[in-house]
Amino acid sequence: MLCPNASVLIAKTDKLHCETLANCLRNNGHQVWICHTEPEIAHLLHLHKPAVAFVGHNISEDNLTTAITLKAQFPVVQFVVFTRNPSMDETAQALGAGISGYFHYDDGLTDLLDCLEWLQRGSPYLSPTLRRCFLAQTTPTQPTKTILSKREAEIMALVAQKRTSQQIADQLFVSIHTVQKHRKNIKDKLSLKGGKNVLAQYLASAPTPPHLKKHDFHALMNKIVKPE
Repeated sequence: MLCPNASVLIAKTDKLHCETLANCLRNNGHQVWICHTEPEIAHLLHLHKPAVAFVGHNISEDNLTTAITLKAQFPVVQFVVFTRNPSMDETAQALGAGISGYFHYDDGLTDLLDCLEWLQRGSPYLSPTLRRCFLAQTTPTQPTKTILSKREAEIMALVAQKRTSQQIADQLFVSIHTVQKHRKNIKDKLSLKGGKNVLAQYLASAPTPPHLKKHDFHALMNKIVKPE
């Protein structure tokens, strides 16, 4: 569990993006160190002992392997890995190896703060962009009509977090009527019939991607549900 103003290390080759992330965290009370090369990471981890380390997608040839190796050396640090090319297999491997989260390169500053909030609650983090991507991988792809819009995918991701229609409306800054309309459209696209819990039931029994074992898939979905 993290303290509210946990110290953070950001390791990214993109210096401008690195400084932007660091300034956002500093403005919210976090102590931050930054580095831009792989050899610097272990040195700063040993020197400053930060609570969280963000590992950039191009800090090394394989940043996931780098993060897993560092996790073995610094087990008390919570590692979050940046990615540009999300893979459900890779994410399952990361969470299984003790990596605390996956963050998409294109996610925003508010998502960065949300990530730390999740870790503070003791829950592994998967960014909104990645949740939408993986959710799309679990929906049937044969009929064209099952393709969800960006907003529908966002609502399905929030349904997976066990949010009510009112909570979804509040988070997305829309009316509850709009949420209910989107939920109806989703049910129509997925050819689902039933009451208000039918989408949650569908997600609970969603088809397992052929490249991922069933128990691994459900373990992954359970880990990315935000705790109440």
